[in-house]
Amino acid sequence: MARGDDYPRELLLLGFGSSEPGKLRRKPMQFLESNQHGPVLCPETEMLGKILWYLLRASDRMDAACSVKVKEGGGPFFRLEPTAFGREVGGDEIHWWVFEKERELDALEAQTAESLRAAQGLKANSALLKQLEPSSYMDVLLALKEFTQRNRSEIEVLLKYLVWLQQRNELAPSVVFTYRVWLKPQRRSFRRTHG
Repeated sequence: MARGDDYPRELLLLGFGSSEPGKLRRKPMQFLESNQHGPVLCPETEMLGKILWYLLRASDRMDAACSVKVKEGGGPFFRLEPTAFGREVGGDEIHWWVFEKERELDALEAQTAESLRAAQGLKANSALLKQLEPSSYMDVLLALKEFTQRNRSEIEVLLKYLVWLQQRNELAPSVVFTYRVWLKPQRRSFRRTHG
């Protein structure tokens, strides 16, 4: 069976660009050949995939442990009710982990400081990707591969940190995926940059 033969023939991808304003244009979905992604496949991009897996797995499990769905009315609607564990976490995974669960705060501080330096390096280096003007999808793949290979040591540090957290508790990597991690640094940098 050729790739895509198990999908209905009418499978369409919606895209913008119709000649009529406000209308969507339909075009057939293009299936990629399995070998088209070959240039990006390398140990460094595999590590990025593992980082994503640790983050999403912990976040999904944290969400499932913190709340349950309660059906509302006769329709398809439901609301989320916090579980006892959800009330313990209180929507603040960082506080829960640092003050309730972690017993080796010095080790956590050292590991976190090292991974923060690596993350800041990746963030700074990723800004260079915005300057690229790829002319093809293949150029995008090659740029991603080059970026990951150039930043291998930072990627390794982040993966090591997530593995270390996960070995301590399967929910621990969720502290990296919480909103506080992403919002506060932005506000701080905004204040530094804009007075």
